[in-house]
Amino acid sequence: MKDQRIARKAFGAFCVIMAITLGGIIKYEDANSPVVTSTLYTLRRSQVAREELGDNISFSSLFPWISGSLSTAHGNVTFWYNATGTKNDAVVRFSSIRDPVTRKFSVHEWSITPTGKPKISLLDDDFRPFIPAKNEEPTSRHKSQ
Repeated sequence: MKDQRIARKAFGAFCVIMAITLGGIIKYEDANSPVVTSTLYTLRRSQVAREELGDNISFSSLFPWISGSLSTAHGNVTFWYNATGTKNDAVVRFSSIRDPVTRKFSVHEWSITPTGKPKISLLDDDFRPFIPAKNEEPTSRHKSQ
């Protein structure tokens, strides 16, 4: 009887550890998604974001929590995460939906909400990597010459 109790407790502990590990793997993949890393890179290069957050912009924790949907296969990318800089912290929001006719993504929201300040849209920023120039396709790549 004593061995059964120990075995049940060990199995329960094993299940809890496996669930935590699975959650960590999923969140690690979200944080290293090309879309998320692109938004963080762009945030670091944005003059508006650097004025609000300061330098050294990064995720707010060692294990960032990316909330929302990263379903590029279904045409819906809507997520948010916490970022921090030398001056302030902020919530970064990004939303893009694929047009079913043209099959190209269009950005609907790209903003930061610094702590204690109103939301700032980065779509109005001069540095707009997610919005194509008038002479290029929305999903085109520049060819090197």
